[in-house]
Amino acid sequence: MDFVAVMDQVIALLRQRGRLTYRTLQRQFQLDDAALEDLTVELIDGQRLATDEQGTVLVWTGPAQTLLSVMGQRRFIRGSLWPGRSIGSSCHRG
Repeated sequence: MDFVAVMDQVIALLRQRGRLTYRTLQRQFQLDDAALEDLTVELIDGQRLATDEQGTVLVWTGPAQTLLSVMGQRRFIRGSLWPGRSIGSSCHRG
């Protein structure tokens, strides 16, 4: 797997969990010390998506998941945020 593909997977995992130890990253993605250093420099300095905590933990600082991403993009694309209701539909029936 190439470096950018690993970085994308790390970003997804870090966004989901919020915090990961460097040891977890090394074990999960079979990274040597140099690759781990390159990855953390890219995430912290290059992309500004994370910070270092005490030299042992990588902490997500990128954008939080939005309500739409939690609910799923599929409903939004179909024009509905909630099943059975289209965008702009009235909340009252009268």
